[in-house]
Amino acid sequence: MTGTPPIGREARPGPRLLWPLARYRVGLLPLPLFLLLAIPLCLLAWQRAITPESPLMIAVLATGASLCAWAGGLFPWLRRLGGPALVCAFLPSYLVARHWLPSQLVTSVSAFTRGSNFIYLFIAAVIVGSILGLERRVLLGGMLRVFVPLAAGSLAAFLVGSAVGSLTGLRLGDVLLLILVPVMAGGVGDGAIPLSVGYAELHRGEAGPLLGQILPVVLLANFVAIVAGGALNALGRRYPAWSGGGRLQVEPSAPAAAQHLPADPSATVEQIAVAFLFAIALYLVAVCLHSLLQFPVPVTMLAAATLLKLTNLLPLAVEQATVQVSRFFATAVTYPLLVAVAVALTPWASV
Repeated sequence: MTGTPPIGREARPGPRLLWPLARYRVGLLPLPLFLLLAIPLCLLAWQRAITPESPLMIAVLATGASLCAWAGGLFPWLRRLGGPALVCAFLPSYLVARHWLPSQLVTSVSAFTRGSNFIYLFIAAVIVGSILGLERRVLLGGMLRVFVPLAAGSLAAFLVGSAVGSLTGLRLGDVLLLILVPVMAGGVGDGAIPLSVGYAELHRGEAGPLLGQILPVVLLANFVAIVAGGALNALGRRYPAWSGGGRLQVEPSAPAAAQHLPADPSATVEQIAVAFLFAIALYLVAVCLHSLLQFPVPVTMLAAATLLKLTNLLPLAVEQATVQVSRFFATAVTYPLLVAVAVALTPWASV
């Protein structure tokens, strides 16, 4: 639990009873809200009344994810290693394997995760918002400018990674698909989760065991990248001519923030709803193409969003609203999704 300013204290005077508790958070949730969710859930679990219905599952996953994320952030060294994501992704799987979670709870979470398949909802929102949130000019110019160093870096990563993998006795295919590609793909929400789903589709398997193999690699690589990035940042501050100041294209008049579309705070509820349903529409198109051509759904959504961005076919308001939708899912849904996948789809033995 971390100390934070109480929600709404300055804007809304009222009873002061809960303000001291509201200063503390369990993961994303203020402590009073966490208790308001956790206490009824404990009573329902004791009565064996946990069912796969959506409101109950949202409460279960939000509460479990907040508790796991809080535990993963207790120690600074673990937090820098990606502790909240690590604990959310693996602790529930371990608890299931040791039979330390109520069996009805595990059955309900598994039924909800498999039946709703909301992992695709997360992927649709995050992928579409991430691509449409880029400035079109930056996307076009950046693709051309970074192609040569990106290709050279990817080739170097492939050669070095393959050599190290061979020395440690790993198969080349495993090194490429389970180590090199996930590391270069990015973090958890934008990299590990979509990749595990895509691999599962290609091999007609389940995403959970694959995520259990990919996620530790990605989190360790992120930790190494943070250390290397800090060293490069210090070098750039000492020698400013060597640094782009966080910009994809070096333009003195354009700050780093101008490389991405802002999330319009004045966006209406209708605009956000349209952006969300647009992401769902792209998902449906990807599903149709998958049934016809067997293309992985996440890859198709990524290609479709990039094409729409490059052709500039969408209104600016829709693009800005998709950024808000993407940020909401990245902030509020990533950890609950990891908990759901850990309980329902990730056997501890595969981890």
